[in-house]
Amino acid sequence: MTLYILLTVPPSAPTLHVAARGSTWLQIQWSSVENGGSAVRGFLLNFRCENGGEWEERSLPRDATFYRLHGLSCGTEYQLQLMAYNAVGSGAPSAVLPSRTDGSQPLKPSYNEFVECNPNNITLHLRTWVDNGCPITSFSIQYRETVQEDWLTGEYTGYGAGDFNSKITAQKTSFLRVIHFLVEVIKNTKL
Repeated sequence: MTLYILLTVPPSAPTLHVAARGSTWLQIQWSSVENGGSAVRGFLLNFRCENGGEWEERSLPRDATFYRLHGLSCGTEYQLQLMAYNAVGSGAPSAVLPSRTDGSQPLKPSYNEFVECNPNNITLHLRTWVDNGCPITSFSIQYRETVQEDWLTGEYTGYGAGDFNSKITAQKTSFLRVIHFLVEVIKNTKL
């Protein structure tokens, strides 16, 4: 009499790669795995921001070979890892795959493009900022007289001449860009 024993083990580790990317998504693909003698029941995708965020998990169907991961931050590096599971349990995870969504830090305009100044007003042309693939969600304008230490936010209603430092912050989903400009307001004098 011959006795056969069928041994089942968890699936092998998939090989993971990024097939496409956008500003708020990554599309991953993977190769089929050895099922370990038991049908693959699904995949578990783990991902996090590279800067040490908490791991998140998504369950994927057993017949999937690609997945588009939505809801990511623009211009941000992520770590991705995939594993298959069967009736025995979860298999070995893929190697951690680093990948970045499209987009990067906003580009500041030149002083001449950005600042328009006369004795009565300072105009900042916010549309001259280049978003570099990630929408700019807000601006914060701060200013102070050069001789002062404290920054003020909002509207300046004082009068007179002087040198002003301005600090402009362009806020995106995942970037914060701060620039400084020195603006000189010349007192309006009649000759």
